[in-house]
Amino acid sequence: MYLFIIEESIQTLGMAIYQAKKSNRTDLVRELAQYTLDNVIKPAIAFCNTYGMATYPLNQAYWIFYDSSKKLMETYLAE
Repeated sequence: MYLFIIEESIQTLGMAIYQAKKSNRTDLVRELAQYTLDNVIKPAIAFCNTYGMATYPLNQAYWIFYDSSKKLMETYLAE
């Protein structure tokens, strides 16, 4: 259940970032992307790499989602 809640929070933050991007709020885009990366995605990947093994093979699907979300946030930060 934890993996699912984290996935939903990443999606919600992604929608907030999308709206900020549409509003040309570059400062807010970077702030939200950094927050999401540091406080949601990186801990989720760490959790998946340790305790997530108990939910194999489901953990692999979540890990792929978290990894692609990490790359997306890094893209927002590089803009």
